[in-house]
Amino acid sequence: MTGKQSSSLIVLLAVSIAVAFSMGYWSGMLSVQKDENEVPENLWLLSNQAIRDDANNQWNISVTLENLGRANSTVVLVLINGKDPNPKIVPPAFGKNVTVFSLPLVIKGVFHYADRPGNGTIIITIKYGTLDFSAGTKLEIRFHTSAGCDYPVSVILP
Repeated sequence: MTGKQSSSLIVLLAVSIAVAFSMGYWSGMLSVQKDENEVPENLWLLSNQAIRDDANNQWNISVTLENLGRANSTVVLVLINGKDPNPKIVPPAFGKNVTVFSLPLVIKGVFHYADRPGNGTIIITIKYGTLDFSAGTKLEIRFHTSAGCDYPVSVILP
């Protein structure tokens, strides 16, 4: 074997090993160590809408969230201006004047490159005359997930 043949063989071997490792990382067979504090969920506001429903004397607020994270996200609690609308809490913050529909809400994550982000809608109804809520009032709605993250959204009552 000549010197040129042996150097070509070494270069070919090095390139083959590099390609094998890069394909392993790309296909997910070799994993990169992850940060322990990393939260794999990532909720984004897709849409929000507040409608005045004079027939039922209430505001209907719908908020749609999209999960761009790598794991499923579960919304377990909704806070309105920092208060829990659950009527079972003593004393209830809003009485029975505020309802939140579809809790807990599981929103699918993006597991593969070709997956579409999952989304979910939470509907909140607030009866007219609840506390100091009136037309033009700005509300902060905070969505709390089972992973311990909070996602705030601002809504102005029409």
